[in-house]
Amino acid sequence: MNVYLARFRASSEKENMLNKLSKLCDLLKLEEKVDKGDMVALKIHFGELGNTSFLRPVYVRTVVDKIKEYGGKPFLTDSNTLYHGMRSNAVDHLNCAMRNGFVPEVVGCPVIIADGLKGNDKKEIEVDLNHFKKIRIAAAIAESDVLIGLSHFKGHVMTGIGGTLKNIGMGCGDRAGKQQMHANIKPSANKSCIACGICAANCPVSAITIENRAVIDYSLCIGCGECIALCPQNAMRTRSNQTNEDLIEKIDEYAYGVLKDKKSAFFSFLMDITPHCDCAPWSDHSVVKDIGIAASNDPIALEKASIDLVGEENLRFTSINYNVFITYAEKIGLGSGKYRLIEC
Repeated sequence: MNVYLARFRASSEKENMLNKLSKLCDLLKLEEKVDKGDMVALKIHFGELGNTSFLRPVYVRTVVDKIKEYGGKPFLTDSNTLYHGMRSNAVDHLNCAMRNGFVPEVVGCPVIIADGLKGNDKKEIEVDLNHFKKIRIAAAIAESDVLIGLSHFKGHVMTGIGGTLKNIGMGCGDRAGKQQMHANIKPSANKSCIACGICAANCPVSAITIENRAVIDYSLCIGCGECIALCPQNAMRTRSNQTNEDLIEKIDEYAYGVLKDKKSAFFSFLMDITPHCDCAPWSDHSVVKDIGIAASNDPIALEKASIDLVGEENLRFTSINYNVFITYAEKIGLGSGKYRLIEC
């Protein structure tokens, strides 16, 4: 599979990075993927407030303009976070996106939080894989006609790297879906529980009763994470009892479900490559010089090329076997790590 690379070198207006990015869109033949009137989801990470290394809106605008040129209806999107930060509900999430420059006047299209106001607007998709039989995908992403992944490549404390697959897999799940990926769930209510009954009313298998606090019958609990996502007091807690490799495999399975029967293309922005995810409310020094923008129609080829371009020696800040992203994705048929790098 071809992976196209536009390096961060320019000596004239004709070859500035925005023009190079526009050329990458043409090389991926996006025009053949986008039919007139298609709803095109541009999956992005808006960056936590305080982070300064997230993908710059000016790049996003270039892709938005190309989608419009093809007759599509683009929108920027992400789903709410599991942790209770600036992006755990649609109101705060949109305010954070605006603070970081993702407004229609700049990016040229609407911004939609894909899993709704409180993070539980989802569609279930059958995958029938090792970890999941069904997955929970944020509704606006599931209902889109085309998915374009715009990923900022960087490090991550739990998965080693945060690139294309994490952006599509973890990033497209609703809040309970994210919990399913993070842990084999056995939640319990802590002392913050006020016995309001919201969790019990929304438990799909009636595994929760209300006494002085919520009590869970683990013989019935299916580990969906709905109670964690809906609790207004943030009182439902669980511990992770899985390996980092298990987490990576689950992210791959979610990416598989997101892309199932979906027209798609992917961009990897190899710049500001910090040790931490854009979820952190800070940005550390880059571990390697800016490289360029890579693009492919195969997310696995793009992920492998991104790893190779950054270089193993520059990713040694982590002991996590992030290559599981590639090997497991190949195993489940998500794509191939074999690629041909074409510089343009």
